[in-house]
Amino acid sequence: MRATTASLPLVALLALALAACGPTATKPPASPDPSGSATPAPSETEPADPLETVTRIMIQSEIVYFGDEVAWALDGFSYLDDADAVVAKLTTVFGAEPTVTEQAGGLETATALHYDWGGFVLGAPMTSGPRNIYTSLFVRATSAAVQGITIETIEGVTIGSPAADAAAHAVTTMTWGAQVEAQLDPTPVTAEELGEDPASWGGDLHLHVSAWSPAGGGTVTELVAPARNFGS
Repeated sequence: MRATTASLPLVALLALALAACGPTATKPPASPDPSGSATPAPSETEPADPLETVTRIMIQSEIVYFGDEVAWALDGFSYLDDADAVVAKLTTVFGAEPTVTEQAGGLETATALHYDWGGFVLGAPMTSGPRNIYTSLFVRATSAAVQGITIETIEGVTIGSPAADAAAHAVTTMTWGAQVEAQLDPTPVTAEELGEDPASWGGDLHLHVSAWSPAGGGTVTELVAPARNFGS
């Protein structure tokens, strides 16, 4: 005779019920990859220093501008700025440390430190006080490009430009022995700013950019700023 559910012992029925209600087996968690090759989270990159994107330098009578192929608004410095800060900027722009020498002063010049990047020099007259019109920083360029950075004036004059081009943009030209100075980008200065009596100083006093070339013509060999026409 076939057994029915009703004829099973009570203990057997309870066992069947408990088996039906028991927990369902689950898949064990995956073991970690022994190679440890989990993909890392992407890291944030720091923005580039704008000074590292400079491709050209403009020398003016009051300020030096840095620019790229698009604009001149990247940065720059004034000749009255702190020398260490300016050296730091130029070192970043040129991507190289300068050679530093001390140059003795003369009758009208103070002893100065020269920071030379090979074709571009920053001069820093040694002073213990704030810089003024007589102890300002100055720059001297003898190469059209330094470390790939082009050097020019606001008029576009650069080392190697025809001397006639510099003369065409000059407020005046002066012959000094075997050289001609074309005075570019003049910035007027008053006798009061020089600490002098206006009655004893006449004429057109100004700061400017000097573009030097041989007296017989040829091309521009040197740019210097700020130059002064005081007394000339």
